[in-house]
Amino acid sequence: MRSLPQHTVRVRYQSSRGTEKHTLTGPLLGDVLALTKPRLDAGTKNDQLRFFVAATGSDGYRAIVSLAELGPAFSGKKVPLAVSQDGTGLDAQGSRLVVPGDVKGGRYVSGVVHPHVGDVDALVDRG
Repeated sequence: MRSLPQHTVRVRYQSSRGTEKHTLTGPLLGDVLALTKPRLDAGTKNDQLRFFVAATGSDGYRAIVSLAELGPAFSGKKVPLAVSQDGTGLDAQGSRLVVPGDVKGGRYVSGVVHPHVGDVDALVDRG
């Protein structure tokens, strides 16, 4: 992941400890996912809306980000998979998914061990 372009974002969010402010640096989740080449169908209207990314942390905590949130055609959020926080590397803990703009830190996943791209169509009963 360190070979991908690194981006720095400043975040502010509410946690159980109160308001937290951090500076995080790492590759964008969209750049990481581009390496996996998700199969989007250009002929399907707004195809990005049916995909999601489930990030699972080393403690089993999981959060979801819509693939469309990452795309410039929708919100174009700069969602990093941070490798450092406030100038300190996260090598011991593992990378951290952060979603800038969220009021609460609920979609902040520490020690990401497995980002999974899923398709909502695979979850829907077509019977």
